[in-house]
Amino acid sequence: MKRIKRTFSLMLGMVLISCVFSACSRNTGETDPQELSYEQNTLLKAFPEYFGLDASDGLDVVVWQMSESVYSFGLLEHSDNHRDWLSDEFMKFCGAIGTNTEQMKTILSSYTINEEKVYIVPWQNPVSSYISEYWSIMEGEDDSSVKSRRQAYIDNIRKLLF
Repeated sequence: MKRIKRTFSLMLGMVLISCVFSACSRNTGETDPQELSYEQNTLLKAFPEYFGLDASDGLDVVVWQMSESVYSFGLLEHSDNHRDWLSDEFMKFCGAIGTNTEQMKTILSSYTINEEKVYIVPWQNPVSSYISEYWSIMEGEDDSSVKSRRQAYIDNIRKLLF
């Protein structure tokens, strides 16, 4: 009877460990096309740099506006310093064609990540002549109203994506 209990406990432990490894491997930078939907696989071919990112620390969704209601998105592994504006990695977005809102929603759905671990990073793309309200500072505006308006912008982007 002890041997049966020990064998059962060992098997249960092995199953739990394999479940943990399986769940953790989803965010370690590997994308299995067989696990993706048709739409995700189509986007994987168009935007391979947005798949297979290590999402263990989160993801940065870079957003820039091309017009009043047209947003473009890029995706990077999360960084606490919100990107060095002159880094090679970030400058690749200057000429990059980002995804639209629906495409980014589909790409994000390929990651098993909590919404709180997705950071919205507004960016003024030098290719765009449109300056969003995020970047504008009104005459006489104090820091708290600027922060409030910028947070509202980020919250609006978050609503579009989730």
